[in-house]
Amino acid sequence: LEEMYEYTMHQAEGFQKVKHVKTPMLETYEMDFNYPYYEPKEMLLVHLEKDVFKPLYKNERFIRLMEKINALEE
Repeated sequence: LEEMYEYTMHQAEGFQKVKHVKTPMLETYEMDFNYPYYEPKEMLLVHLEKDVFKPLYKNERFIRLMEKINALEE
């Protein structure tokens, strides 16, 4: 699970919520690209709240991992 967290955070580094791209022809023109489908916090919480992980809810490492995830910005 910790490796899943690290992998997801690594993938999220490649995405930004808003990228400003300027075209060479129009220097003042900006285009926004949104990637709302890749929210690492939401994606991780959806997976870790599944019933299969319930036995781990009192595990120290699982608790620390959930604290790290909950501390992420949305």
